[in-house]
Amino acid sequence: MPYTIEQVEQKNPAYDKHINEWRFFSDSFLGGESYKHGEYLTRYESEVDNDEAYKARIRQTPIDNHCASVIQIYNSFLFRENATRNLGSLKTNPFMDLFLKDSDTEGRSWNNFIKQANEQASVYGQCWVVLDRPNIQYKTQAEELNANVRPYVSMFTAPNVIDWKYEYSSNGLIELSELKVIEVQSSDFVIYKIFYRDKTDTVMVNLKNAKREVQLLKSVPNPYNNIHAVALYARRSNVLGLGHSDISDISTQQKAIYNERSEIEQAIRLNVHSMLASESGVQVGPGAGGRCIIPENTEPALKPYFLDSNSDIAVIMSSIEHKVDAINTMANVGSVRATESKVLSGVALETEFQLLNARLAEKADNLELFEEQIFKMFAQMVSVKYDGEINYPNSFNIRDKYVDLNFLQQAKVSNVNSDTFNREIDKQIANLTIKEEGLLQDALNEIDSNDVKTTLLDVSNVNT
Repeated sequence: MPYTIEQVEQKNPAYDKHINEWRFFSDSFLGGESYKHGEYLTRYESEVDNDEAYKARIRQTPIDNHCASVIQIYNSFLFRENATRNLGSLKTNPFMDLFLKDSDTEGRSWNNFIKQANEQASVYGQCWVVLDRPNIQYKTQAEELNANVRPYVSMFTAPNVIDWKYEYSSNGLIELSELKVIEVQSSDFVIYKIFYRDKTDTVMVNLKNAKREVQLLKSVPNPYNNIHAVALYARRSNVLGLGHSDISDISTQQKAIYNERSEIEQAIRLNVHSMLASESGVQVGPGAGGRCIIPENTEPALKPYFLDSNSDIAVIMSSIEHKVDAINTMANVGSVRATESKVLSGVALETEFQLLNARLAEKADNLELFEEQIFKMFAQMVSVKYDGEINYPNSFNIRDKYVDLNFLQQAKVSNVNSDTFNREIDKQIANLTIKEEGLLQDALNEIDSNDVKTTLLDVSNVNT
């Protein structure tokens, strides 16, 4: 049965509801020209009918990209160490070795691919990854390897996934029953890929004429009877296929800061260059030191005068600082993003670290579940039963070493009459200050061999 234009362009109700905010999140993360083209500055009354003046102010306004900073901080912690992947029966599979080295047939390793997918999930709330395999049959596995016919992944961001449906399967589980994505989009045509449990259709819509003709390019049978697609979530929501963006609130604060940056730029111009009020016919010289020539018989009340601006830039700067503090609080990254030393109590620091650690641990759990779902589908494609396990770090070393060293020094000089106590303090100091594993073990052995109380490191002069 041929497709109609209504069938092809049908969208999930959630897509129409969220598409505008997804575009805003994307612009907020990308910054630069993408953000400027979004026209997120509030227009002045004088700019409503003066588009050129508005665009000139956009060009002059700098962008503080807090969204990108927060997402990069999350990723730097999550992927500082590679996940531990026990692939089980897939470990010796030659297709898996190729997949880990080049997961998307474009040269990206699986580690690099998963980082970029997680970045996109942080922006939009979710990122869809489809596992596919060329529908070409060979007699032997060696022939498939030589022809590079193997499973590979494709990434689709939220704006490109226009429809998705879930249904109850025969065993009572909720499974993905349809996924529709925009694969290619141009001014002349749009190519959609529609995944079903039993087939995958590729459909083209011709945009050159008003009829928007629909053409089925190809239909490939799906022998696995399920859709090999998984949504990677930044934070899960109560709606299947939708997640919560990491920058949903941060992007709004960034927009407010952007507008206040424009106010600062305008205030500086008004303070430096006062506005001259005069009647018509007065000649004003350009630039600093220019002369103002007025007719001899001009009435005193009509003589030119300056209009000065008394904009308080300090108030605007203070408002921006409060908004940056709010962003750091929402993202739990205040101590990580600090550009100047701030006096925080040990309890406040520990609380912030714990909140950030909990957020990162939740994201690590989502990554573990996502990878295990992908590898289960991969195993089905290569006729192997998956019995592996994926583990991401669930605790992240986000401690303030200077604060810890100060605490340990205070404990060291507390005159506790216990060799065991002092020896344990020395070990903790060693763990904080020595990174090389061999040297650390030597130091720990030396501490254990000492029978007298020793101080491994004098940190009395450490600035906290």
